[in-house]
Amino acid sequence: MIDLEDRLAALLLSDPAIKALVGNNCDWNRSSQGVTGPRIIMFLISAPVVYRMNGPVKHFMTRVQIDCRAETDMQSRDLGKAVDEFISGYKGTFGGVFIDGVFRDGKQSATERDSNSGNAALQWFARKLDYRFYWAPAQP
Repeated sequence: MIDLEDRLAALLLSDPAIKALVGNNCDWNRSSQGVTGPRIIMFLISAPVVYRMNGPVKHFMTRVQIDCRAETDMQSRDLGKAVDEFISGYKGTFGGVFIDGVFRDGKQSATERDSNSGNAALQWFARKLDYRFYWAPAQP
């Protein structure tokens, strides 16, 4: 079965503004070793499966945290803005996945957080954004 997780990095990198900022540096759960420039790291927060009497529902809601990391605070904010402008409200079919809608999770102040590494030798800044993806496998 097609999974949103398998397609989300490619979807984000399909946007020219995001691609210009991060190149191919977009991955799940951790930053690739040695990558120090702007990058996106995604974390699956929840992906509940809803069941009805005749089995699982084929329309899903997946919650994802997207960390926009960079060497400076301004770079992380610029990357966060590019991600939000592209993905917030997104609707369409991409890579065999029909995305019915993407929405920021909750109020902006509650779902947009800044952080930094706290390590002067390996300094990075992050803009953390939470989204709910409503999606289903695309129909042939």
